Amino acid sequence: MVKWFDLLDALKKIEIRDVMNRRLRPEVRVEPKLVRSKQFDKTRKAEWRRAPYASITNVGQVTLEKWQFEMDLPYEIIRNSDHPERFESQDPMAHLDWVDAHRGVVSLVHDDNKHLALRIHSGDPDVEQNRRLLHPGQTLILVDPERPPFIVVELDHSIWRKINGRSIFWRLFLHNSQPIKGEWIFDEWCDF
Repeated sequence: MVKWFDLLDALKKIEIRDVMNRRLRPEVRVEPKLVRSKQFDKTRKAEWRRAPYASITNVGQVTLEKWQFEMDLPYEIIRNSDHPERFESQDPMAHLDWVDAHRGVVSLVHDDNKHLALRIHSGDPDVEQNRRLLHPGQTLILVDPERPPFIVVELDHSIWRKINGRSIFWRLFLHNSQPIKGEWIFDEWCDF
């Protein structure tokens, strides 16, 4: 027979573990955006042009370490401001050398809905194995439109028809925790 004080003791232990877990698990806020950038090639005629931007903020009480971030952008909207003429072709193989030059930062993948996408990577450690710890209260820019690789998101009417309804997906993988996933639906990211 279980006595009431044994039950109370067990409940206190569960409550203490719950509070301790909250203090041991990182809490982050992810902010993806499409912003205007100085890196745009002014000679190209596009009706809508932006650059991807993403940041994370550690809103918890523990330092964030050993994390990886991914953002999948629809392949059809990507332009590279270093060589804009090379992205005229919608053949993914035409761009492999550009993707290869930025290995570890970008890659061609199929997104959650099996569409071809450009995946942008960032994390701790980074591609050069440098640590990128994020202490409580700190914000880190993961995808910066002012730093290479310069990725331009561009739309006109023909591209809009191809990608109408496509989402931008992002994921944040944390050490000893479930991944945080987000879907930025088409109507929210595309104000074309």
